[in-house]
Amino acid sequence: MATKPNFIFVPGAWHCATRFRPVTSQLEALGYNTVSVQLPSYGANPPLKDFEPDVAAIRQALEKAVDNGEDVVLFMHSYGGVVGSEACRGLDTATRKREGKPGGIVRLIYCAAFLLSEGVSLIDVLQGQPLPWFKLSENDTIVDAERPIEICYNDLDAEAAAEAVLGLKCHSYRTFFSKLTYAAWRDIPVTYILCERDNAIPPPAQQQMIDASQVDVFVERMHRC
Repeated sequence: MATKPNFIFVPGAWHCATRFRPVTSQLEALGYNTVSVQLPSYGANPPLKDFEPDVAAIRQALEKAVDNGEDVVLFMHSYGGVVGSEACRGLDTATRKREGKPGGIVRLIYCAAFLLSEGVSLIDVLQGQPLPWFKLSENDTIVDAERPIEICYNDLDAEAAAEAVLGLKCHSYRTFFSKLTYAAWRDIPVTYILCERDNAIPPPAQQQMIDASQVDVFVERMHRC
């Protein structure tokens, strides 16, 4: 009987890893091990200069699991798709098998997440310009989300949305300028959850990234963000 994989969750910008709790609690009840990675960029003061600390935090969680011989499903939301992909180098099952090592990342799940190629940054995808709802600090090192309920929680009821906003913190803007050096989706099977009501990454933008990857992506369409 095959063992169950570990699930590692990576949040997007501004979000605390505890936001995954409604999902991780259900997985744990079914006997899965879960880890939610808190990104160093979440409320960082001073802000990060690039995405490397975020990548390192994810890498640490991944290595702990695979070095224990575990299979891993990596779930990434929004900005998490960038740093999550970057953290996967050499941890796919094929590479580890060649090295005589058990375990590895068996699947990537991108949930309304940035699916980028090597040499591309998040800001490149935005045509080099901040989105209209980005609220930047005077020195352009910190970014907050204006209208967070509209952008992030538009499909929640008013009470749930108001509670969710309380958990948001500023994000280190310069992380958006770090260019990807490893596109993990080239080596690891991919599921993309296309969120049809997402206002942060509109559905056409999600579909465009899926199409541009030119790999076999299993797409699951969701009517919630």
